[in-house]
Amino acid sequence: MHYFPLTPRLKRLYASQATVASMRWHSENHGHDAGVMCHPSDLEAWKHFDKSHPSFAAEVRNVRLGLSTDGFAPHGALGKQYSSWPIIITPYNFPPSMCMKEPYMFLTALVPGPSNPKHKIDVFLQPVVAELEQLLEEGVVTYDISLKQNFHQIATLISTISDFPVYAMFSGCSTAGKLACPHYGKHTQAFRLKNGNKKSWFDCHKRFLQVNHPYRKDKNKFKKNPEVIEGPPPSKNGEQTLRDIEQLGLVKVTELNADDVKKRCGDHVWKKKRKTKDNVAARRDLKLYCRKRKGVKYNERAYYTLDKNQKKAICQWVEKLRFPDGYVSNLGRCVDLTWCRLFGMKSHDYHVFMQRLMPIAFREMLPKQVWEALTELSIFFKTLTATSITTKDMERIDRDPNNIMYLNQLKKDVKNKARAEGSVVNAYLLREASIFCSHYFETGVPTRNRKLPGNDDGGGDEQLDANNDMLDIFSYPRRHYGRFTNNMMYDEEVHVAQTYILLNEDKINYYISNFKMLLKW
Repeated sequence: MHYFPLTPRLKRLYASQATVASMRWHSENHGHDAGVMCHPSDLEAWKHFDKSHPSFAAEVRNVRLGLSTDGFAPHGALGKQYSSWPIIITPYNFPPSMCMKEPYMFLTALVPGPSNPKHKIDVFLQPVVAELEQLLEEGVVTYDISLKQNFHQIATLISTISDFPVYAMFSGCSTAGKLACPHYGKHTQAFRLKNGNKKSWFDCHKRFLQVNHPYRKDKNKFKKNPEVIEGPPPSKNGEQTLRDIEQLGLVKVTELNADDVKKRCGDHVWKKKRKTKDNVAARRDLKLYCRKRKGVKYNERAYYTLDKNQKKAICQWVEKLRFPDGYVSNLGRCVDLTWCRLFGMKSHDYHVFMQRLMPIAFREMLPKQVWEALTELSIFFKTLTATSITTKDMERIDRDPNNIMYLNQLKKDVKNKARAEGSVVNAYLLREASIFCSHYFETGVPTRNRKLPGNDDGGGDEQLDANNDMLDIFSYPRRHYGRFTNNMMYDEEVHVAQTYILLNEDKINYYISNFKMLLKW
């Protein structure tokens, strides 16, 4: 196992002028309206922690941390069966532009393979938990370079981020079978399929609907059962769950204070699945538990699926799409017209397709009720993954039921497949040291985390700098490339250039406002 102490890196954040001011950003005025959430400090969990621990909140330089982990295959999907598990800790004091970004996602431990640690992960987390307890109870003396003084820094873990299987590893709670729900446990209505012989949660949602919801009395669209009258079962909170664990006598090494740990899950990515569960046993269970719609044959294709011509039309449409530079990768290369499928899409491409393109792509291909459901799902993901979200939106999402890139970088660090963890550790230490050293470079020096514009060579044009009357849009730093040539612009190109200037030049706003005032008079 490889372990990287967290304390020196937290002290380093206050030793550099590039990061010390950002570590106090959460305590300053963010400038957005009340009820808008764009940072963990806007959440009720953060505010509740400040009220419960006023001495901790009094020092704005104290650090709040988040912990996450997931497994990745360093040898790739077609290589040897091997799984490594990085433990990543990130500080939440940073502003949204720096929070949860790669330079500040600290690799704290690397659990070696070749197998999944599963319930033994608490053994590998012992040094992490010990250091977190020391940072919370004792703290560490840290030098603040901005104020030229030492202060007593305390850090605490306020959230963990993981998918559902890792949630079971962290908490020791089963997330499979009939007891998969961590909130309701044995009070669920899950049942085993007679033919498929698998646990099913189909039609268990009616108890959570409103009392007068029409789905409660619907006997045809869901499972063949009577009307659902009872309400939802009682849900357990963190204190009740800990009380049950104490009664059973189960104690895990990774057990943390329930008031300090809040679960936050996200990162919903739309993926294609090559495997299908539509087999003979599933058809028999479908006939046993559900009512068949009139006029539908036993083995007829579902009405929400696409035929080959429709798939080909969508693929051709995606292939011709054009986006602004940097908005998304070239989706045209991800289209396979032979098999009518999309392949090789990155996680960000899936997000764009899910949030922006899916309602448009299937608008004329699917029935109205199916398209409306997909559109609601697209809006749900768009709202959930927005950079800022209001409390009303969160309440609506909760009421209406309708870190992948980082692991990819660790996978690229594996150069020696015989020593996968050693390769990751060597590359990570080199990258972290170079990032910290780059804070002391001049602003015009391009670095890994400071990208200059594509045509900016770090210098300026003295003639442009001296001309104050020139529009800002034409004073952009650049360098020339190639020979100078004279080209005649067509009327359409001139119109596009004029529109771009009117929409992107700040000096034009003065004339637009004056023109609006004249129209009012």
